[in-house]
Amino acid sequence: TGELHYCNCGHNSPLLLHNQQVVMLPCESNVALGIIDDFDFVEQETTMKSGDTLFLYTDGLNEAMNSQQELFGNDRMMATLQHDGATTSQQHIEAMKQSVTRFVDGAEQSDDLTMMALRYTPTARHHYLSLVNNMESITQLEPYVSEVIASEHLPASFNMPMRLALDEVVTNVISYGFDPGTMAVIELDTVVRGNKVVITIADQGHPFDPTQNETPDVEAALDDRPIGGLGIFLVKQVMDEVSYERIDDRNVL
Repeated sequence: TGELHYCNCGHNSPLLLHNQQVVMLPCESNVALGIIDDFDFVEQETTMKSGDTLFLYTDGLNEAMNSQQELFGNDRMMATLQHDGATTSQQHIEAMKQSVTRFVDGAEQSDDLTMMALRYTPTARHHYLSLVNNMESITQLEPYVSEVIASEHLPASFNMPMRLALDEVVTNVISYGFDPGTMAVIELDTVVRGNKVVITIADQGHPFDPTQNETPDVEAALDDRPIGGLGIFLVKQVMDEVSYERIDDRNVL
C-alpha cells in the first residue's frame, strides 16, 4: 500500500525522494532507545508513492568534515540525493559515498558512516489464504489457485503443478505438524515476481524442514521402499525451487 509507519529514536530525520524532490521526514523528538524506562514513543506515518526512495543515515554523513573543518552538511547531502540520477537504491548509496569522499578529500574520518536506501516498487500483488488445520480446508485450495491464475493471467498449465504442490504440503502440515486437538492456522501467500510465481506456506507447527528428507528411490521395488517421503519429492519435481526457513517460531516453506 505504500503506507509507512516509523518511529525516530535519536537519529537524524530520514530523507524522502519523490519526483526528484527531497524532503526530510518530520520526526518527533523521541529519546534514544533504552535511555528512559517506559518512555512513550510516538509513532508517525506517511505514504510512499511508487518509485519513492527512503534514505536513512547516521550523523557521520552530514557531519563529515574536510581538512578545513567544514561539514558536509544537510544541503550537500540532499542535493546529492536529488541530482545523482540513480534508479536503484544501490546507486543512491554509491553516489552518496562518492560525494562525501570527494568533499572530505582525504581528511581523517571522525565518525562512523552508515547509510541505507529503500526504494518502493509496488510491482507485485499478494494473494493470501488462511486455512484452519483440518482436512476440510483442502477444498479451498482449488478455487484459490484458480483465482491466482485468472487474476495474474498465468498459463492454464500452471494449475496442476500449483495444485499438486499445495495439496501435498498443506496435507502434510495438517496431518503431522500439530499435536492432536490443536487448532491452528496455515497461511498461504502467492505473488508473481517478474517471471516467477512464489508460493509461501507458513505455519506454527512443530519445527520441520521437509527439504532435508532423503530423495526416495522411485526405481526400487515397492516392498523395499519406506513409507512416506513421496510428497515433498513430488513437490520438488513440479516446482523449480523449494526452500525452508524457521522464522519467529514458524515453518516457512
